[in-house]
Amino acid sequence: MATNLTSEITKIFGPTILARIASGLGLDKPSVEMATSAAVPALLAALVSLVSKPQGPAKLSEAVAKQHPDLLSGLANVVGSSGQKDLIDQGDNALNSLLGGKTVSSLTNAVRQYAGIGEVGSKSLMGLLGPVVLGVLGQQQRSSGLDSSGLARLLTSQKDTIFAALPSGFSKVLSGTGILDSVAGATVRSAYRTPSRSTASAWPWALAAAALLLLGGLGWSVWSGHRAEGPKMAVETPSPAEAFQAVHGVRVGDVDLGQLAKSAVDGLQSSLRDIKDEATAQTAMPGLTQAASQFDQLTGLLGQLSPATRKTLPDAFVAIRPQIDKLFDQAMALPGVGPVIKPTVDVLRSKLDTLATA
Repeated sequence: MATNLTSEITKIFGPTILARIASGLGLDKPSVEMATSAAVPALLAALVSLVSKPQGPAKLSEAVAKQHPDLLSGLANVVGSSGQKDLIDQGDNALNSLLGGKTVSSLTNAVRQYAGIGEVGSKSLMGLLGPVVLGVLGQQQRSSGLDSSGLARLLTSQKDTIFAALPSGFSKVLSGTGILDSVAGATVRSAYRTPSRSTASAWPWALAAAALLLLGGLGWSVWSGHRAEGPKMAVETPSPAEAFQAVHGVRVGDVDLGQLAKSAVDGLQSSLRDIKDEATAQTAMPGLTQAASQFDQLTGLLGQLSPATRKTLPDAFVAIRPQIDKLFDQAMALPGVGPVIKPTVDVLRSKLDTLATA
């Protein structure tokens, strides 16, 4: 099976490394995880663009050769230590030399905007990620005996995988930078282009037709509604207490699995229900972040359960998920709220997907 570079790099940033990075940079772990999930495929996309240029493969191979071969194995010891600043500076210099200051700045700003970690945090994180990405490429180059052209082909062969790994919404943050042009297909790129004059001129006719259809549909609905009303079916979904009753009292060490799951979902739902506008969305962010951390804790505990009990918790999350998705959608639809909470909501949806299919 072909190597998935995005997956290989992402695996390095496990819970321990992410926690050390968060602590070392003064950030919260969910934000670092969110930023990393976007930055890794974005960096790879920028490198695909690099190797498509005449001198790109040689530049990349040279930069890869400069990485310390023991960097990846000793990463946990460097992050959070006195050597962290040197590694960040090394990565920053390597990325600027390879990609150019404009591209690195675009990547850093996009990560900052997407994950909400601030300019200093996003720049430092990119500096840490750079050597790791280049280190993994070095491993692949050495293990497969690739020359500079072979390494370039390896990168280019994974364009679709790299683009697919970009989190929902992050591609749009990078639109207009040109960074994704080498990994996104023509159909995808066209979605970010400004509509042509002929397309724009068709809108009045399309809107008029849609309005007529809508009015006709409403008239039929009102008329037919006076004639008969069909039965209304109520879809019942369990409360968090009901959903996690089966795992209530199941303990892993000092943690009650059911209580932790209920607390996480209760807190998430309460935070989402409190969102009414942009200001309350900002106020709700700590609650959303706490729920993300609790979901991470639950995922880590699943591996310590017996096979019989292990399936119970995912089933509970499948049952409760429609309620949560409804609250997500309601909050996201409020004016001014989407840009505030969307990056965190995307991360929460991903964590819920993991818990429901574990």
